[in-house]
Amino acid sequence: MSVSGQTKQNTTHAKICDGSTPSWVGKIDLHLLTPSILFEEMNDKCRCVVFASGTLAPVSSFVAEMGLKPRTNPTAEEEAKILRGELSKNSLQFGRLQSKPPPLEADHIIDLQRQLLAVSIGYAPNGRELKCDYQNLKDKEFWAALGDSVATVIEAIPRGGVLVFLPSFAALKNALRHWDLETNPRQATSNIGERIGRSKKMIIVEKGGGSKEDFERMKENYARSIHQHGSCVLFAVFRGKMSEGVR
Repeated sequence: MSVSGQTKQNTTHAKICDGSTPSWVGKIDLHLLTPSILFEEMNDKCRCVVFASGTLAPVSSFVAEMGLKPRTNPTAEEEAKILRGELSKNSLQFGRLQSKPPPLEADHIIDLQRQLLAVSIGYAPNGRELKCDYQNLKDKEFWAALGDSVATVIEAIPRGGVLVFLPSFAALKNALRHWDLETNPRQATSNIGERIGRSKKMIIVEKGGGSKEDFERMKENYARSIHQHGSCVLFAVFRGKMSEGVR
């Protein structure tokens, strides 16, 4: 639940104790964060539901989030067989989720041992701790250290695409400003912007509030730049549109 206030003229929302009318209007937004409630109606009406995705594992966690409950009653087909005497209800198994065929968890498309390196970088080249807290996000020296780290990693990846995600659009805007990437990276005056612009043929930045067409166009530009020029870097936001479907 979130509560926000907004100014609105000629609107009487309430009275203050002194009898005056406040200049703001309160608004309450209710967000449903439990997917099982929406899925419950579909689950009751459908005989079979198939889930297919690359991000469902672990299955046990997904089952819990979707509220998939164990079977407690015979299916319509089994009920008919019981009535005809062709099946004994005691032979049926209840108390567990019926999954036929069993869930398929295929191997990853790449060789994880040879093609994937996952590391956490806690310090910048100058030794400063990369801790993105509220205080540091207001510090120009922190942004310089973070930008130096990002540029160093990008320079170490000569070909292909690089995805750089920041926690919010506000943080992304600050990064572009501090690293001098708001306009033409080729003309960047800061060392960080100049290094990134020199290393990658094209730089793409996710825009907040864009349409689906804008999103698809950015994806196509990213893939095309890698195919035609051999490299590209995309700056985007966690949980934003570009965080899904870009590879």
